[in-house]
Amino acid sequence: MAGFASLVPTIFSYRWLEQPIRRNDRIYGSRAIRLAAICVVVPLGFGLVVERIADTHLGLTQPEVAPRAGVADDCGFTVDSNQWNEEQCTFRVENSKGKIFLFGDSQARAFADGVIKSGNELGYDVAVLATAGCPMAARAPLGVSWCEDIQDRLVELIQGCDYKKIMTWHSSWCNGTKTAQPKLVVLGNSVTRYLGDEYRLPTKDGSLPQENASRIDSVVVATQEMIEKIKNENVPTLLIHEAPSVFIDADISLLQPKSKIEARRYSDQASRNAVVSALDRALTGVASTATFDPASIICNADLCDPVKDGEIIYHDSSHLNVKGSELMSNWLTPKMKTLID
Repeated sequence: MAGFASLVPTIFSYRWLEQPIRRNDRIYGSRAIRLAAICVVVPLGFGLVVERIADTHLGLTQPEVAPRAGVADDCGFTVDSNQWNEEQCTFRVENSKGKIFLFGDSQARAFADGVIKSGNELGYDVAVLATAGCPMAARAPLGVSWCEDIQDRLVELIQGCDYKKIMTWHSSWCNGTKTAQPKLVVLGNSVTRYLGDEYRLPTKDGSLPQENASRIDSVVVATQEMIEKIKNENVPTLLIHEAPSVFIDADISLLQPKSKIEARRYSDQASRNAVVSALDRALTGVASTATFDPASIICNADLCDPVKDGEIIYHDSSHLNVKGSELMSNWLTPKMKTLID
């Protein structure tokens, strides 16, 4: 549509500006110089005005979309690297009472600032190891086979095994003396990512779920099984559900001089909410286990707003930024304290 619309000024310019100038024999000498200057200055001035409009958002104030999610953006493995900077990704306090692990995928990274704040306030070091596209679940997503090895290694860290920098894939970290186990494991996994065709989680028998209901069940069961593994190591678990999605379009243009930031209805997120409800039901009453839904503090009635007290709390449409993550801290701290104590 924009391409066709651009033809209108092009035709106008060619017919009523370019052609008359080309055919005018009186344009020469100083007139030609003045015309050339106008042809340069006018577009340049127009461009500066457009840039100013984009910078000032037509004079309207607007919250800034954060360029990064937070302090733990680099705290995870990638397809090309099996290195984790343990020291850089462990956020310490003096006279630490022990360690808290934060595991999961990109959602865990987005939650990191709030979890670190709560953990440090309680007197614990917080170590973050979160790999995008690799949930802390019992099975890896379709086409992400390397995630299985990461999931196994994270369980080894929970067992008290030492992280080793130089190792090949599919080897163990438990070949030496074990250290103290963590006091708490916090999980942060995406949900909707693993309900689509591309990154489905296999079922327990290895088959791929087809219907939406079976895909929801596969995420719920795989998460439950991982929490059971952690529970078998006598370590408590706090599961933070995926943040509800909102609408953020940060692209700036002449037609859209402001970032588009809008609330989204909670009721429109049925698949995400179905997984959250199923996990909450399954884990209610399970010893040393708790859950937290960010929607409980982000959504008001049926609207989930990306702006809180005049400040944006999202990094993108589905991940919280530092402000949003730290917003959770007041609710995370008592839950974490109860689980550890």
